[in-house]
Amino acid sequence: PSRKIHAADLNEALKHLNKHCTKKEIEDMIWEVDENLDGCVDMEEFQLMFQRNIKDKTGLEPFQLFNVVQFMMYDRDNSGNVSVDETMHMLYARYGKDRLEIEMKALFGDNL
Repeated sequence: PSRKIHAADLNEALKHLNKHCTKKEIEDMIWEVDENLDGCVDMEEFQLMFQRNIKDKTGLEPFQLFNVVQFMMYDRDNSGNVSVDETMHMLYARYGKDRLEIEMKALFGDNL
C-alpha cells in the first residue's frame, strides 16, 4: 500500500464526509502542501503541513487539507458531523485557551 495521499484518496475521504469537491478543488488541496510536486502528499509533506498549521499564528499557512484532517480526527464516531463538544476540543487544540471563546462565537454566535 502506498503511503501517499493521492487525489482519489482525498476524494473518497471527502465523499465519506458528504463533501463533494471538484477535481480542481481536490488537486488544489494537494498542491498547497505538495513540496516535491509529485501530485500527492507523502508522510513528510503531511507532517510538515500539520506542524506548520498547528504553529501558525498568522493564518497564512495553506489550511484546506489541514481542515479536512482535523475534522476527521475530531469526528470520533465517524458520523460525518462534529458535535459542539468535538468542535471545542478541535478549536482548543488549534487556538489554545486564549482564543477558544472568540472562535466559538465566530462559529456559533453569542447563543452558545
